[in-house]
Formats: sequence, C-alpha cells, structure tokens
Amino acid sequence: MDKILEGFTSNQKFALFLIFVLAWGVFHVARADGLIPGVSGYAKEDSVYQMRLSMANENFAKAQKQACEMVLLGNSEASVYASAKLKEFNDELIELTGREPRLPECSELGIVGVR
Repeated sequence: MDKILEGFTSNQKFALFLIFVLAWGVFHVARADGLIPGVSGYAKEDSVYQMRLSMANENFAKAQKQACEMVLLGNSEASVYASAKLKEFNDELIELTGREPRLPECSELGIVGVR
C-alpha cells in the first residue's frame, strides 16, 4: 500500500481517504434505494417500509372516519381539518405505493347518514 501512495503528500492522502469514504457512503445509499440498475433496493423491502405503509393505511382510515363524523355533526371547521389530514395521509400512501388509495365510504366505516 505504501508503494501505491508513494509521492503523495499527507494532505493528498487525506483527500483520497475522504473521497473513498464518501464514495462508499453514496454507493451504499444508492444500493439501498435501488438506484443502481439491475440491483433491487432493500430499503423499501424491509420492515421499516412495511411499518410506514401499515401506519399510513391506519392513519388514512382514521382521518376518513373523523371527516365523516365531522360532516355528520355539522362541524365545518373540524371537517376542513380532518379533510386536510386525509389529504396528507393520501399523499403519503401515494408516495409509498405509487398509486391512489381507495377512499372507503363513510358507511363502510360504520358511520351512517353521511353522503
């Protein structure tokens, strides 16, 4: 190894070391995210992704139920807030799955009297 680095100053050796460390980090992040052609990323396939997806689905259903309840009660301010949260969770599900989630009807959530 000493013969390879012969002729380099200590600053140049340090710069080469930093470049190597940064390249190593970039490679592993790219591999995890599936950005390297022919290599499927493992970041979306692990339990963290499944947990995020499960939580987003649960929050989406809760937000829809709250929106239905607020409409039924005639609380327009709370309904606007619940609808904003519903959109937020909808956007998160689109980001995670790449498709629009199905919005359950209020009656499917056990709330009757809301159209």
